[in-house]
Amino acid sequence: MRTTTMNFAPHSTGALTQLKEQQERKQRKEAALHAADATNNNQYNMKHLLETLLLLAATFNIAAHQKIQDTFFGCVIGKSTKNEVSRQLNKLGLPYIEKQANVFWVYDILFGGSIWDCGTFYFNSDGVLYLFRVEITKQPGELRTFRDNIIASLTRKYGDTPDGYGEKRKEGFSFYWEDDSNVLWCFFEYNPLESVSLFYSNTDASNTDSDF
Repeated sequence: MRTTTMNFAPHSTGALTQLKEQQERKQRKEAALHAADATNNNQYNMKHLLETLLLLAATFNIAAHQKIQDTFFGCVIGKSTKNEVSRQLNKLGLPYIEKQANVFWVYDILFGGSIWDCGTFYFNSDGVLYLFRVEITKQPGELRTFRDNIIASLTRKYGDTPDGYGEKRKEGFSFYWEDDSNVLWCFFEYNPLESVSLFYSNTDASNTDSDF
């Protein structure tokens, strides 16, 4: 009688090879999915980082725009000399009067879109421009809207005034802004006439004997 030997092995060699290949393909697919997820996460993180950097940059730009104005009719407080200011005013056709030593007065001056009664340039003992001032005076009640517009414009440009400023005094109001080198004061007075004055000063050059 012939005896037949049967192979009950679950898989042949070819089947095992095929199964191994399927498992490898599955592993590669899973690895690819993980890599894709990681890439997406990295892209999200990078996008989030870029958005944060852009926000910071925008904030920096806003802060940079709050730098106090330091150039007036081509003259820079803290830098321009008396002779340079004189030449520049003559070049622009702005007649000035030297009422006292180290002070130039220009009447009916256009500044910030408005006509002011006068603009004044002050020089320190070294002959360097350290302060620029504009002022306008009217009868009581005539400058309230003008004052409010000036304050609103300066607040939009430089932000809110530091704590303790923007105060009401018996004779009027005062507002104050500053950066690393320059200071801006805004005064509104009503005793007896109403006046609005802006003082732009360079703190490094303000060692002076001049009065204003």
